[in-house]
Amino acid sequence: MAAALSGARIEGLREKERPGGPRTHDDERVAEVGNTALHSKPPQGTHWSVCTMGEHRGISKSTVYWWFKMFGGRLHRQRHFKIANDPFFVEKVHDIVGLYMSSPDHTVVLCVDEKTQIQVLERTQPLLPLGVDYVKCVTHDHISHGTTMLFAVPNVATIKVLTECKERHRHQEFLAFLKHIEANVTDFLDIHLIVDN
Repeated sequence: MAAALSGARIEGLREKERPGGPRTHDDERVAEVGNTALHSKPPQGTHWSVCTMGEHRGISKSTVYWWFKMFGGRLHRQRHFKIANDPFFVEKVHDIVGLYMSSPDHTVVLCVDEKTQIQVLERTQPLLPLGVDYVKCVTHDHISHGTTMLFAVPNVATIKVLTECKERHRHQEFLAFLKHIEANVTDFLDIHLIVDN
């Protein structure tokens, strides 16, 4: 290949004919389909599919598929976001990030979160452990013992997590968990709590 190109000299740099038929749609046609997909909706749907766009524009669905794929179009997917309406949002973010990135001396930074309505399940039969020629087995059914509330606080510096499960979800349980934190943190450390909601 290199020898053939070196023998062709400058002519070897010219683009040669590629396999396959010539293009049947120009760039403007591709742009029209892209703009239609991004800025409009089909008459009976929430977003354009390969089939509906092909029928609408008179193009084969395989061609529309390749165009969507080429531009990374996943019209059926969506991401969620929320804009904060707190006028002091930026200042609070600076405070929290500052605690994580450069906390004061003799302090511990903890982030408190809660997980409510965790199902307390028990399998109807004991688990069969993993072995050499067989996988771990569990029964498909279980006995429900109601729900529990999990309070958890990870220490980012030590990767230690303090947890407590409570039967109810009230301020009394949360205050008891705060006392649990205080009892398990060394006395000479100041505690900074970042509380979710």
